Amino acid sequence: MNSQPAIISIWGATMTRTHPHPQSLASQVGLVLQDLAWLNCEVIVRVRGGYAITTKLLKVDSPNKTFIFDGCRTDAEREILLASGQLGFSAILRGAETAFVVEDPQVVYFQGRRACAAAFPRRFRYDERRQHPRAPVPASLSLNCESPLEDGERLRLKIVDVSQAGVGLRSEESDIRRLPMGTVLRGCKLDLGKQSLLDITLQVAGYGLQWQGQSVIHTIGCAFVSLTLSQQTILQRLVYQIELAGRE
Repeated sequence: MNSQPAIISIWGATMTRTHPHPQSLASQVGLVLQDLAWLNCEVIVRVRGGYAITTKLLKVDSPNKTFIFDGCRTDAEREILLASGQLGFSAILRGAETAFVVEDPQVVYFQGRRACAAAFPRRFRYDERRQHPRAPVPASLSLNCESPLEDGERLRLKIVDVSQAGVGLRSEESDIRRLPMGTVLRGCKLDLGKQSLLDITLQVAGYGLQWQGQSVIHTIGCAFVSLTLSQQTILQRLVYQIELAGRE
């Protein structure tokens, strides 16, 4: 059982992180909660007074901004969790700490057994430096990006790494166009194997050259611009699948 100072830190002022757009905050929260669920992370749930349980997230419903976690498993546990009014959650996701507070949890049935449901938190903390982990694409996967240019030329590039924030691209073509920092590429197509993302907007965030023997490799780092929630979810699943494959 964790000590009282750990509980205070969850409800304390350091919990709150402001965000200019509530919808963007909800999207960020949904992505982190979904990762906690998909990666089967251990989550600690605390109530005021020191009571704590270890649980896992069972389902995240981002469109409705709710999630289900494994709780209320016994009558005593249900009484304590529901009576508290507020629950403090904490977990480690990819080496970074995340913590949040939810209000007014409810009893639901999930896959035939009792569980708890709650709305997305309004207070939320996550280490933003690690919010978008980059997943190197293994050689066994052939992921590609096709981008039209203003003069009608089309760039065809290999995707070498991907995150929810952007992609790393590579080409071994000697005459590839050098794109200045800040260049916006509209109408891109990302071929992600079984799925494709169409009409994606990328912004060039970095450019470099690497040499392999007598061959030159052009590398381009690009950030995504204005992804929809469904596009974010597809990319999140891809990162998760790459991470999982790397563990096998």
